[in-house]
Amino acid sequence: MPADTNSPRNSASRPVARRQTFGVTGFRRRQHGSVQQFDRCELERSGWRTTLDYQENHVRGRDGRLEQLHVVWRAEAERVGRDGVTQVVAASGSTLAKAWSRLRAEADLAEVRMHRDGPMMRRAPRRNGLARL
Repeated sequence: MPADTNSPRNSASRPVARRQTFGVTGFRRRQHGSVQQFDRCELERSGWRTTLDYQENHVRGRDGRLEQLHVVWRAEAERVGRDGVTQVVAASGSTLAKAWSRLRAEADLAEVRMHRDGPMMRRAPRRNGLARL
């Protein structure tokens, strides 16, 4: 028996939305996430490249039930200065906003340290006479 084409349940009878364009500039710019983090935007404006990692640790009881959930957001930023020295800063927090604000504070401190001490090259810690890679 053929399907009823006038039925409201039939998707063929529903109008199809067209792709929406906005003037001469083309398609609307897509925004990922509901709210942009202010601290991240400020870091990127000042030349830092940023990344964000999410880690979730599950703590289970002896019977296998989930008892706690430890959430850690890790934000990192790197920037190459005019003199070719790469600066890397990292911070973590239990929320997204805390991670970004701590990272911005670390980046501000990195700038102060660079002006105060000049570029510093850190060596890898030695273990048994060999440098760790």
